[in-house]
Amino acid sequence: TKEAQKIITSFFGLKKRPSILIIPAENEKNFPRASRNIPKTDIVSTASLNTHCLTQHQNVLIDKVAIAEIVKYY
Repeated sequence: TKEAQKIITSFFGLKKRPSILIIPAENEKNFPRASRNIPKTDIVSTASLNTHCLTQHQNVLIDKVAIAEIVKYY
């Protein structure tokens, strides 16, 4: 969780952090597990991604491999 917090802090800084949606690749298991305890952070798989998830968060972090998976599903 500490490493995931460092990565998120490097993107958004230490000040008031906005809500973040993380979309990892299907084969990625470590980062989603590490980041699920961070406040204002949600994780959704590429298969269950929907517009409601996207509109409820101020920022979205998408894994590079996940983009290809999203294209495959949609």
